[in-house]
Amino acid sequence: MLFTILTALVVVALCVVCHMGLFRWMVDVLPRLKKLKYWRITTLVMGALLVHLFEIVLFAAALWSLVRLEDFGSLQASTTLDFTEFFYYSAVTYTTLGFGDIIPLGHLRLFTAVESLAGLILIAWTASIIFLAMQHIGRELRESQDARG
Repeated sequence: MLFTILTALVVVALCVVCHMGLFRWMVDVLPRLKKLKYWRITTLVMGALLVHLFEIVLFAAALWSLVRLEDFGSLQASTTLDFTEFFYYSAVTYTTLGFGDIIPLGHLRLFTAVESLAGLILIAWTASIIFLAMQHIGRELRESQDARG
């Protein structure tokens, strides 16, 4: 069980580093797109989406590895579990949709709980950053309109 928790925490740490990279990039690159105000938000949203998809892949890879080791649990599903099923399960867990068509067994239940909590926090973090960016761009638009008229 300890190894499962440690694995989950390592994946969470990698996800936080990915998020920090995205937001560092946002601070460095997005202000350079001053003339493309609306594209800045689009670029940020697309970047965030790609980072979340990558993080889901990280969780899926960890789950796949833990299942292959066999001592940490398994996933019960009505289909053959290839990597796309692990990705699907991870996406459903990370986003806390929880359809229930794939069920974690053994220590993977704890891993799944950590993934859900991490996904919830990371998605909320992304939403707050996008909100702040939209506020900043809105302020810029108002200032440019005030300067013109």
